[in-house]
Amino acid sequence: MKKVLALSILVVFLAACTRVPTAKRADHLLAHFFNKYGKKYPTSEFNSKVSQVEIESINELQKNLAAIGANVQLENGNTIPVEVTVLRKAPFGWRINGWEQSPGPR
Repeated sequence: MKKVLALSILVVFLAACTRVPTAKRADHLLAHFFNKYGKKYPTSEFNSKVSQVEIESINELQKNLAAIGANVQLENGNTIPVEVTVLRKAPFGWRINGWEQSPGPR
């Protein structure tokens, strides 16, 4: 009984401690961020709603800090390549730390 309990606690602990965000979480995080950014800055390239985010890469920079390469597709047809750094702030999850436009299509 103790072995089963210890093993189940270990499995839950290892499954909960991801070092980078999942692709689904990164997709949601970027779509939400760039939709809000477009509303705040209507003269920017992100003035249209985000229709799709295509995650190209997720790399760990250091513990609790990751870089996400993605293509953000807007409803007006534009596709914008971006590089985003995200920081994990416990217990709230991943937050965008900074972003920049990539220098060309991926």
